[in-house]
Amino acid sequence: MKMENKEDESKVSIVSLKSKTKDKIRYAKSMNKIDQKEVYNLIKDFFKEWLNLDYECTHEELIDELEKTYLESNFHKRVINFIKSIGIIEYTDKEFSQDELNKQLEELDELLDILVKGEVTHDESFLKKIFSHKKNSEELQKEIFEKEKILSNELDEGTLNEKIKEIENVVEENVDKAKEKYVKAMKYYEKLSSEKQKKYYPKLNDLYKKINSKN
Repeated sequence: MKMENKEDESKVSIVSLKSKTKDKIRYAKSMNKIDQKEVYNLIKDFFKEWLNLDYECTHEELIDELEKTYLESNFHKRVINFIKSIGIIEYTDKEFSQDELNKQLEELDELLDILVKGEVTHDESFLKKIFSHKKNSEELQKEIFEKEKILSNELDEGTLNEKIKEIENVVEENVDKAKEKYVKAMKYYEKLSSEKQKKYYPKLNDLYKKINSKN
């Protein structure tokens, strides 16, 4: 029974890692400018956790560990080449274009679906269900709740960035559509922490004034 519980926990942990990483990918892609160091860390952190490494490693060390990991031949080569490609960020001053960084994120997204089977849905609170029978479940559920709250906040911020872009794209040509999108954007703004709201207030206030000036 204990063995089964450990296997279940391990599986849930990996699937949760996949879900968390996909959320980070969506968030990174929603930003006005994708930061290449952030992309590097996102990719490295996933593989570091997926390989169960408990030390700070270079991309070469990741490759060494991946060489010992069984994967289908063609896919194994694809993963190794992918890690090599991000190593350029670690050791050179090359500036990657936004298109290149976007492709790196899309490649990671595809690799996630192949490396990790299954999904975690936040609405179902799957992790809470799995661990609800444990004696320390109250403490664990609290930790999971806090992580879900942080993740939810990041997703709301990512969506808000998308809404702001949409408003900017239509405000000059269609003020009514801009108003509709502004109302939707404010719903996500209201979900943010007060600290995050301070960050977005000037931008949203400028858009509000711009929309009103069109009336």
